[in-house]
Amino acid sequence: MQIKPSLTDDALAGATLLLQRHVPDITPRALVSALREYGTAAPTRPLTKREAAARLGVSIATVDRYLAAGLLEKIKLGNSTVRITAESIAQMLI
Repeated sequence: MQIKPSLTDDALAGATLLLQRHVPDITPRALVSALREYGTAAPTRPLTKREAAARLGVSIATVDRYLAAGLLEKIKLGNSTVRITAESIAQMLI
């Protein structure tokens, strides 16, 4: 998950207000921190290309480009099945 620069202080304040009923001590800073932590929590199993694309917020074609460039580490299962390591996904999110 990526937090885009277009996330304004007003949007953060609104989200914080909506969550205060469920998390009384939440602050905008704590919300951003929790979102970043959630976004970088690595799954423990290798991911499919579709799962990796969703996790990184990119298209499957971009995942293919990352694999070709060596930016993501793949595990080949048989002749055509590919999985992407959780560690390489985590490194892309940092």
